[in-house]
Amino acid sequence: MTTSMRDEILNSVRQSCNASSAQAVDDRIGLRQPNVVPARGGGGDKISHVTFVEEAGLAGADIECVDALKGVPAALAAYLKQQESGGNLRLATDPLMQDIPWEQELFLKPASGAATGEDGVGVSIALAGIAETGSVMMASSPERPAMLNVLPLINVVLLPESRIVGNYEQSLNLVRGNMPRMVTYITGPSRTADIELELLMGAHGPQRLLIMLIGEA
Repeated sequence: MTTSMRDEILNSVRQSCNASSAQAVDDRIGLRQPNVVPARGGGGDKISHVTFVEEAGLAGADIECVDALKGVPAALAAYLKQQESGGNLRLATDPLMQDIPWEQELFLKPASGAATGEDGVGVSIALAGIAETGSVMMASSPERPAMLNVLPLINVVLLPESRIVGNYEQSLNLVRGNMPRMVTYITGPSRTADIELELLMGAHGPQRLLIMLIGEA
């Protein structure tokens, strides 16, 4: 591509964006104006909470609600027993995780660190929940290894209710200017129907997704 051809293309882009300079482009990006937002992604906090639970359920996620972090061990132990799963947990080292009294449930055997292929249950904390699709937003960090949401057969995500937002645009505002190495949106458990249109759970990741909504965290 010659210099003149490149200049012609860039000038065309600038004109279509109504921008005459690099500063004008930066100013336009800086406005961060959202595009069309679905109606179900708006509303107040209560509406967003109800929509999140509905949409997450439609996506195949299991939902457990607890009043506070101290209620997590009992609710999780009951869930795992119902699923006929063991109590070995691989935990993120997120600061909120330190406030959970795991010792109250002898069935649970927590360990911290990145997940391996031998871990049956991974427990991590979401940066946000997105009401419009019932998705959880995971931001990787040394305290929240991304593999916790990929390798274990049961993916347990703790989500404080205060972190539920209406739409994706609002969730992205949480990481603007301080982008993690990886941002993952999880909507329901892993599944595929590529083979003979037969739905198969856990083909590319966890077979089950448990979202534990925390009232006070």
